[in-house]
Amino acid sequence: MQKNTFTIEADYSTNSWSSNWEPIDNAEYSTLAEAEAGMEDLEQKLGWRNMRIVDETRFVWAYGQEGEDEDA
Repeated sequence: MQKNTFTIEADYSTNSWSSNWEPIDNAEYSTLAEAEAGMEDLEQKLGWRNMRIVDETRFVWAYGQEGEDEDA
């Protein structure tokens, strides 16, 4: 059985009508749960937005926060 890998990617595009998804360095995980925790850590500690988790087939498993928080 093939072992999945999950990678966090960030969208580095500067406009809203196209995407430029690139893998983040040192953001490859063996489980989806680890990848989700890693993405949440990046969102909280670095304030990063517009990330997603993909597997080796490029299937998107999860999207992170987009844009600024709308909490008041």
